[in-house]
Amino acid sequence: MNILIIEDSHLEREYISRLLKQENLSPTAAENGEEGLEIAEKEEFDVILLDIIMPGINGYKVCEKLKKTDKNKHTPVIFITGNNDIDSLQRAFEAGGVDYILKPVNKYNILARVKVHIENNKLIKSLKHEVVCRKQIEKELKEANDQYTSQNEELMQIISQLDDAKNELEEKDRKIRELINSI
Repeated sequence: MNILIIEDSHLEREYISRLLKQENLSPTAAENGEEGLEIAEKEEFDVILLDIIMPGINGYKVCEKLKKTDKNKHTPVIFITGNNDIDSLQRAFEAGGVDYILKPVNKYNILARVKVHIENNKLIKSLKHEVVCRKQIEKELKEANDQYTSQNEELMQIISQLDDAKNELEEKDRKIRELINSI
């Protein structure tokens, strides 16, 4: 699983990368928002860990930009910050974040949240694939049903024509018998 870490603190970036590698996850690190956006444009990630306060573009703006791209609009973004006030939390979720981790980062907290969002994302992708497959099956069933209905209508017409022909033959047979009996 590929994880993008966008964090300006070298120590935080290295610590989070090491934790993720220990769990057999593949971290990619960016030291600012601009670099993170460039990397996210080129590669696909299962989760993005994003600091809020960084030089240049802050985390809120980075998240908003990520969510406007087709490639990243469904990628879970987990904010990492020292800000624990309600306004920061609200802005993070309004920008498109799915979770919020306070600094200093706790090993068990970050790993649990990353794994939960990876699993949720897998399930969402699986459900979307299932919906696409079911729609295709539904389309095929409708086409088969339409074909069956059309063939059924044709058969009903043939049966009706055969009934008419049978009735006509029976009538002719009756007339021939009457003619023979009259002789």
